Amino acid sequence: MYDINTITLLYPNGACGALSNICHGNGVNKYATVQDLQDAVEDSQNSTHLVMKLSDLDLIGMDDIIIDRDTAEYTRVRGHDCFGNINIIKIMKKKRKLCTLMG
Repeated sequence: MYDINTITLLYPNGACGALSNICHGNGVNKYATVQDLQDAVEDSQNSTHLVMKLSDLDLIGMDDIIIDRDTAEYTRVRGHDCFGNINIIKIMKKKRKLCTLMG
């Protein structure tokens, strides 16, 4: 349903951030890696399932993840860190290809 190549981390001022800012991939801490984030997005069946899978990852600065906006083109979720800063993840949905049968 989602395209893992179009995961974007946004800040409330509109600036883009690196996904590694909410992931911790050194293997020492319990935080998720960018690959874990991509897998969760790719495995999600719908926006509610996406929020559940992202919540399970324990992303840095993404506490209390909720759906911010869900359209036919993308899903945007947001969470906050312990200081009240808001982080937003926007994921584009895969475009459906139309097939025509030649008879």
